[in-house]
Amino acid sequence: RQTFTGTAPVPVPVTTVNHHQPRDRETHAGEFLVELGGALPTLMARLAPLLSLMSASERARFLSRRSFAHQLQIKHGQAGAYTSFDGGALAFEFLVPQRVCTGTGGTLPLTSLLAIVDETTTWASVGLDPRRRPGVSVSLGAQLLRASEVRAGEALVFRSKVLKLGKTFGFLECEVAGATGAVASCTHVKYLEMGRAWDALFGPHLFP
Repeated sequence: RQTFTGTAPVPVPVTTVNHHQPRDRETHAGEFLVELGGALPTLMARLAPLLSLMSASERARFLSRRSFAHQLQIKHGQAGAYTSFDGGALAFEFLVPQRVCTGTGGTLPLTSLLAIVDETTTWASVGLDPRRRPGVSVSLGAQLLRASEVRAGEALVFRSKVLKLGKTFGFLECEVAGATGAVASCTHVKYLEMGRAWDALFGPHLFP
């Protein structure tokens, strides 16, 4: 009689391979697409007001893909041009076009006037700042100096001056005049901090 000693055999787990798994995935994907297709009309109906608003915005006069300055026709060679930069004052002459006169009675609105002041004073700041910083606007204001409104065909001169440029803030002013005299007196405060990378790229050592 022989006696055997040892450990009991350990059961080995058996893994069952599902050969139909890829087909199940295809089935789930197909079901998802069917559900998505069924929900698509409802989704499009809910998005219709937003899509209509976006379409109207694209057709709006000042909400196209081109820049706001382009729509105001203040890019050089459109309805206006920079004519001089003497004594720290940048002069911009602007012949008011009909398309920007969207105010009451076909007049130039104050918001468009301030947008032009923003553009011209910023270029005056860039021209005199050793680091060519455009900055961002902190405040922008205007005091109208005449009762009559600005209309299409009138020639305006924007004379922008830099009052002070510091490390953080810049203070500018702009006098707007027409053929009959002063139109508005405007002030502009800009935050000029642009970071070390900007100062290194546009500092005096590269742009003396």
